[in-house]
Amino acid sequence: MAGDGATAVVEGGRDSSEDLDSISSLPDEILQQILSFIQTEEAIRTSVLSRRWRHVWSGTPSLSFDYCDTYRMLDADSIDKTLARYTAPKMTSFYIDTEILSNLTHIHWWLELAMSRDTENLTLDLGCYCHHSEDNYSLPDFFYTNSSVKQLSLHLEFNDLIPRCSVSWTSLKKLSLIACNLSDEALAKILSGCPILESLTLESCREFMVLDLTKSPRVRVLEFSPETWSPQSVEIVEIVAPHLHYLILENTQLPCSLVDVSSLIEAKLDIYFSAYNELLKADFLQVMALEQLDKLQNVEKLTLCENFLKILSLADLRSVLFPMFKAKVLTLETTISPYVIFGLAAVLEHSPVLKKLTLIHKRVRHFIPEQDIDKYLGPHGLRLLHPHSFMGSWSENHEVQSNEVASFMKLMLGSTHRLEKMVVRLEGCLERRGFEELLQIVPMLSHDSNVSIAVS
Repeated sequence: MAGDGATAVVEGGRDSSEDLDSISSLPDEILQQILSFIQTEEAIRTSVLSRRWRHVWSGTPSLSFDYCDTYRMLDADSIDKTLARYTAPKMTSFYIDTEILSNLTHIHWWLELAMSRDTENLTLDLGCYCHHSEDNYSLPDFFYTNSSVKQLSLHLEFNDLIPRCSVSWTSLKKLSLIACNLSDEALAKILSGCPILESLTLESCREFMVLDLTKSPRVRVLEFSPETWSPQSVEIVEIVAPHLHYLILENTQLPCSLVDVSSLIEAKLDIYFSAYNELLKADFLQVMALEQLDKLQNVEKLTLCENFLKILSLADLRSVLFPMFKAKVLTLETTISPYVIFGLAAVLEHSPVLKKLTLIHKRVRHFIPEQDIDKYLGPHGLRLLHPHSFMGSWSENHEVQSNEVASFMKLMLGSTHRLEKMVVRLEGCLERRGFEELLQIVPMLSHDSNVSIAVS
């Protein structure tokens, strides 16, 4: 039997391991689809498994070179060699994150190759390389004419994005621009060259003062995060987007005005704050937050995050008038804290048709420290009422207890008018015993308020 088995291997011309390997028996197209979900460098390593795998990776529909996810530096030569062995006639996705200064002279060729393979999803991330160079990288003219790319993401790390030619991205539906120096004229030229654009993300981009989407009627989704610091004089950034349906706005302490968002259906508002290098401009933030909320009175779904609620609490303590909201669905992404209570209560009291309320207990990294709030309140002769008045024995280190969650829920229920459903997602912040205690309290809260309550 052993001899027969050996003869069978020789006659078949295959390794016995391949006979037993059901994965290797799959068609190349399926194997390449599997490999497209991992980094290209890892996919190449599969070529040593057997002769069957030697060239499979070279036809994968996606290539990904991520400097941040590799243990060794991805130099230009290694990427060039990989691309020279690449054989797929069409590339669905090309992702390259390069922080190595020596790679810059190769970027043109990488982009040209990707575009020649009719890439649909293209990401170019230049990372932080410009911190080590005074050179300014400019995208080549051929890059601005393409009919295959549907999703494009550019992270230029404050290099100029200034097309010297006309822009023609006729298939582009989703555009993300991160850390780009972008003038009003350049932004307008880019938008005019994207006739079917549906989603736009602008994160930490500098120089432009007006985001005008009036001539982009298909853009229904906008994610906007202004730069936290601007080298030019502080001027207001205006958003004119009459066709927009969904807005995610992460404010900074630079002014941002919603001029026209009259078709908006859903919005999410937050404030980015860096406690390491910023002083809290509480008065300015209160004015800006309320002006933005005034433009969102007609949205059906509204999400407010912790920093935004803290600023609204300061406004409520100063007896500032809040607008009335028509939102039927309200989501709160915040820690359970006395520092958000006043703003939260004010929003709920001014939401007479609210049907569903969701609380997601979470804290972002760039939150406004409570001590900064206290420093602001003191000179203004204001103070938070003792948290025990609202929430029983409040834990100063943000360790949530079941009675604190219950008190917070009771406060929210008492501030609503026609609420039908409340959802509380604690994201594992309660220990098992505390969660079980809360589950025993929930039916009483639900019965007393006639509101359906779900806790997870």
